[in-house]
Amino acid sequence: MTVSKPIPCSLYDIQGLQSWLDEMALNGLFLHHLSDAKDRAYFESGEPRPVRYRLDPADKDSQKGKEREEAYAQMGWRLVTRIRGSFYIFSCDDPETPELYNDPQSLSVALEKQVDRETRWTVYLTLGLTLFLAVTLYWARRSVLQNLLLWDDPAYLASFILSFSLLPVSLLAMALHLWARHRLVKALAQGFPPKAKRRWNRPRFLIWYIPFWFLLCVAPRLFIPNTRLQVTSLENAALSHPWPSLAYLEHADGYASTNDSWFAPVQEYVSAEDSSSSGHRWTSVRYIRTRSPELAELIFSLELEDAAKFVDRRSKWNGYSSSAMSPRDWPGVDRLEVAQYTLRGRDTWTFAALRGRDVLVVDCAGYPSWEEHLPQFLDVLDQYEEGSVT
Repeated sequence: MTVSKPIPCSLYDIQGLQSWLDEMALNGLFLHHLSDAKDRAYFESGEPRPVRYRLDPADKDSQKGKEREEAYAQMGWRLVTRIRGSFYIFSCDDPETPELYNDPQSLSVALEKQVDRETRWTVYLTLGLTLFLAVTLYWARRSVLQNLLLWDDPAYLASFILSFSLLPVSLLAMALHLWARHRLVKALAQGFPPKAKRRWNRPRFLIWYIPFWFLLCVAPRLFIPNTRLQVTSLENAALSHPWPSLAYLEHADGYASTNDSWFAPVQEYVSAEDSSSSGHRWTSVRYIRTRSPELAELIFSLELEDAAKFVDRRSKWNGYSSSAMSPRDWPGVDRLEVAQYTLRGRDTWTFAALRGRDVLVVDCAGYPSWEEHLPQFLDVLDQYEEGSVT
């Protein structure tokens, strides 16, 4: 009959694992194989008897491993199972049979080769993960920064931070494991026999593995909202300013969305078009109020990039040539970039403006020139500077 038991010690705790297997034999349970993935040992039941179990460091060269197995068999040691890439486990019923290693120094020599391989593998893995982190952070830097500042998608931000924080933790755990292994090799080389570490009841692999990855991958999406945007119709929207481009629409039809974050407590976007029979205008206004001019400048760069991409995509979709966003000078404005083009026979323009803590991106079609509209927007910002906006 096969009996399964959790392994109460690390697979690298040589003396601890050997002592535990010896005790199991005295209880009538004889090792059949180990599952390092599940942290389980599987035994065949029988009459209790003393059996010695010994761990032998696995050799990278399979031919040398077979030769050692044959040599141990001639000594009276039988191969029971293998721990993948780590150890061979041998057993012997005869108490008079010599040990595989007569002294700690010989075990140290055999173990040192294995530890050196693990060290090289860990170094390569660390370099690979570091490169992966660097490349991923480089490509995701903009979306992460934008989410951090504007809090557009908290679930994405939480998943990203949680996932990447676990990689350094994993590397630290591997480094601590290697450090302990090097200490063991050093102690053996000095003649100290290996000591068994404290035993503890390990939970079954699937008991912690599945919930852990569930929490890591799913929980942020379940318990943290994907977006904090509040979308309303124009008539129900509580806008921070009476945007002048909306006043040009006879029958405005559209929507407004609002959001807030610690860095940018006021965020809103308005999109509207003229729904009358003679309607030929539409507009959108993106307004952000930040806590400091430095934050405003950073967010302006992000919004300007979005506006430039939007103008470029629009030209490709509709097959017209447009001027790219280009810098302009305007009194009282810290930075201003404008694009002008014709869309479906209508004069269209887009401007992105930065002034103090305010970021403003306006897109209009069928309106008078941006030079006429920009002063109106600046006047509105001036009128509501005190008391209306945080």
